Amino acid sequence: MVKKRIIVIVFLLLALIISGLIITKRSPVERRLKRKEEIFFLLLTLEKREEPKSLKDILLINYQPDSKRLTLVAIPPQTLISRHRNFNKRKTGQAKRAVISDKRTLKNLYRQNLQRNNFHKSCLTLKSAMEEFLSLEIPFYLVFDEEGFIKVVDLLGGMEVEVDQPSTTELPWWGEERLSGEKSLAYLEFEELRFGEFGKFSRWQRFIWALIQSLNSSSPDPKLMRELLKNSSLTNLKAKDILALAQEAKNIREAGIKVEKIPGKTIYRDWMSYWQVDTLAATRLFRELDRGLEKKEEIIRVEILNGCGRAGIAFQLARDLRKEGLDVVNIGNARNFKYQKTLILNRSGKKGTAKRISEIMDCGEPQDSIEKKALVDVTVIIGKDYLEHYLQ
Repeated sequence: MVKKRIIVIVFLLLALIISGLIITKRSPVERRLKRKEEIFFLLLTLEKREEPKSLKDILLINYQPDSKRLTLVAIPPQTLISRHRNFNKRKTGQAKRAVISDKRTLKNLYRQNLQRNNFHKSCLTLKSAMEEFLSLEIPFYLVFDEEGFIKVVDLLGGMEVEVDQPSTTELPWWGEERLSGEKSLAYLEFEELRFGEFGKFSRWQRFIWALIQSLNSSSPDPKLMRELLKNSSLTNLKAKDILALAQEAKNIREAGIKVEKIPGKTIYRDWMSYWQVDTLAATRLFRELDRGLEKKEEIIRVEILNGCGRAGIAFQLARDLRKEGLDVVNIGNARNFKYQKTLILNRSGKKGTAKRISEIMDCGEPQDSIEKKALVDVTVIIGKDYLEHYLQ
């Protein structure tokens, strides 16, 4: 009788210990955050839930717990990946034959797998191909469609974002505003001609910061986190993971958020455009993320406007400034061609930037013309004095 009681007591103790371990067991994301290991997420966005074959955006998200840096690397769906060999046995049972595709893109890979497999397998195949292509481990993935994204933003009560784009047919609202899910989608998708992708990425960066501030404004609600996950089309993240990430977001600062495109160039084949990744530059980018280092010098973003009327002079100046390590993100015309003196306008308030460009050009008057949330650091308006200097 005593032995039975001892056995029962031991069994109950073991059950309590095991249940305690299960309850206190950390999620995969929590374990990585605890060990301060880098985390990679793959974020796929789709057009509509009814049409999952419409792949919109591919984002590779990297978070460094040690340095609190969040980096989003945009990867175009039309990115060419390395040649793929698909071995099939001939009906005769003879040697295997390799089928090689020269136009194998991420978008085509996803679409082809969707025709043969289900939606889940198609997304996982795309993830595996990216891991192999980029030589990276991407343990977590999240897939959203337009409908799910809109619901998530509305569940969070909208996003407080400053829309700096003047009134247009695409964005008929601007200024500091709490954007609904539908407006948030339009805000992120809008691509102004003046700045192209650079402007779009700046919007993403601003939106992510608004999202982090929204999460920081109140303590994370487990029920809300579970509801957010329900609106994703596919993910391997759990509510515990989202709670851990929401808690970690309190440590991220606006300066620690970066959005950039994977290094490469546009190439054309049979009247179609593709993105060809620069593998060496991409490897260097991910190595820097892994080390948590910011090896690059502070980037100065410049806009050049032709205010003197001389054709091609803005492009020539852009080449000269790029040789000096400056990032020229926009080239265009000023409001008129009557500028007598070259103006070098400091937009972001960074000290010494306008003066540095003035010294490179050996011309121009540095002035402060600071704009809140400016997309460029310096705007150069070329005047007739620079044209004379250029001709000499």
